[in-house]
Amino acid sequence: MDPGLRRFIRHSALFFLGLTLGIIVIVKLWPASEILLFAEDGIIEYGTAVVDGLAALLGFYALGLGVLRGKPPVERIVLLTIPLLSLFCALDEISWGARLFDLQMPEIEGGGEFDGVHDVFLLLERWATAADIPTLFMTLAIASTLLSLLLYWQRGFVADCLAFAVHHPLGRPVACAILLLALATGLDFAHGRIIYSLEEYSELSAGLLMLAAALESVRMAKAGLRPDLVTRPMRSATPT
Repeated sequence: MDPGLRRFIRHSALFFLGLTLGIIVIVKLWPASEILLFAEDGIIEYGTAVVDGLAALLGFYALGLGVLRGKPPVERIVLLTIPLLSLFCALDEISWGARLFDLQMPEIEGGGEFDGVHDVFLLLERWATAADIPTLFMTLAIASTLLSLLLYWQRGFVADCLAFAVHHPLGRPVACAILLLALATGLDFAHGRIIYSLEEYSELSAGLLMLAAALESVRMAKAGLRPDLVTRPMRSATPT
């Protein structure tokens, strides 16, 4: 296994294990805190928005420092993804300001308001529930075929992305964050207090990983600006 990947797994496991145990201890010692932590517009939801917002600011700061200069295509895409995805997640966590500023969001068919990306999947779930089996099967078959063809067509790019996610210190946290966001999206289809808590925790974990990636992008940008990287003239070794 790549030493950097092994170190990333070890450090991430220790950090998130400590975070998980800390939350469990708080809830056990103060049961009422569970509502404050995991409720809609609760501490974890707003904390996630703050973390994502910081990641977005740091990511844009790194772009302003010229971190994209001289980078290969995959790395450029990741460096752009960090601030854009973080900003999107931060706004989604606060429902794009709907509850903060008492905004009236568009109503969706079947009840509720369209105030977050999860509503897209809610609409898909309602459509799938109402659709007949042949239509649903045909739609899934077409979507799967198109996705498979796209992945095959871009297989070289996909391989480069996977290699970057494994071997690069910037790719590892971003890849894990995207996987956690996908997990949170999947959990959104289920119901129950524990499922909702896992969803919120997954989004918080993804935000923390994006923040780590944003800090790494700033480090990379500042490393590219160091004056000691400029070649200096060699002194003559011959005494005068």
